[in-house]
Parts: sequence; structure tokens; C-alpha cells
Amino acid sequence: MDLNNMSTEQFVQKVKEDQKKDQHNKEHQGFNHPEKRLPSKQGIDG
Repeated sequence: MDLNNMSTEQFVQKVKEDQKKDQHNKEHQGFNHPEKRLPSKQGIDG
């Protein structure tokens, strides 16, 4: 991706997609529901 040749609209669209994916991943990993959260590989409950 070339940020220098992107329009502002394209950039905003990309950021929104990234945030949406990030939120989905956080929910999938259980950050909003600690009781459903998978145990971490390090064995640290955060």
C-alpha cells in the first residue's frame, strides 16, 4: 500500500476496515467477556 498516493477517502476507508477487524479479533479473543476468554499461552490471566 502506498500511503503517498492514496486519497484521504481511501485512507479513511482503510483505517475503518482495520479498526473493524481489530474489534472483531478482540471480541473473538474474549476481551469484552473475561469469563469466555481463552487461557493465554503464557498462563497469565490479564
